[in-house]
Amino acid sequence: MTRFVRYDPSLEQSLEDEEALMRELETMMVDLARLVHEKHGHAFHGTHAKLTGLMTGMVEVLPDLPPELAQGMFATRRSYEAVVRLAPGAPEPLTDKASGQRGLSIKVIGVEGERLPGFGETASQDWVLGLDPAFTAATARDFLRTFRYTGAQSPHLPEPAIVALSRAARGVEAAQVFRPLPRTSLCGALLHTGGGTVRRLCRQARGDPVCRDACSPYRSRTAGIGAGCVPRCGVRLHRGSPGRL
Repeated sequence: MTRFVRYDPSLEQSLEDEEALMRELETMMVDLARLVHEKHGHAFHGTHAKLTGLMTGMVEVLPDLPPELAQGMFATRRSYEAVVRLAPGAPEPLTDKASGQRGLSIKVIGVEGERLPGFGETASQDWVLGLDPAFTAATARDFLRTFRYTGAQSPHLPEPAIVALSRAARGVEAAQVFRPLPRTSLCGALLHTGGGTVRRLCRQARGDPVCRDACSPYRSRTAGIGAGCVPRCGVRLHRGSPGRL
């Protein structure tokens, strides 16, 4: 039987300098976007710059969900329009031979309810998911330190060097040299977003329970797609056990 963790303030442990870390991270992302713009002559997202897939579809909330799942936008049966974007994690467009986090973001349109302070949109909800089972850093300080010496260095390196480093990292990972340390897809295996389960990498409180959303391939022609190309097909996203894409 599934046991749900209920939210408690003690689950969150804020760092003393967290606000300063957020400002430093914001500055680094803006500077990185400017550097990529100068290099490519085009503006991109600060991360996940390369668009590899863009789809429209529907998010269908299933009926009779358990109380722990029937929270927020999943409280009642309803269908929402959605836009789905697939993109690798690099801050600039790179060849698919380069390793890195593979991400999928979903903008769910028509979601009503209370918003966080400063959130400009009033009728949508954004999900950001990745192929890793967990985030690559435990704290904001860890992420800032890791990203500064990995993803943020991408615009400073020629693409062949990035591909060579990716190939070497995959060899190290395959040999399990650093086991039992967890895999980090910042430089690890080549994966295709369309062929595996993507998850929200950080837990969140949705109503009372703490949860992590996930989407998995739903149609057989996308499941196990590996390094192939994503075929054209419709998208159905479901909230259930598990969610399906």
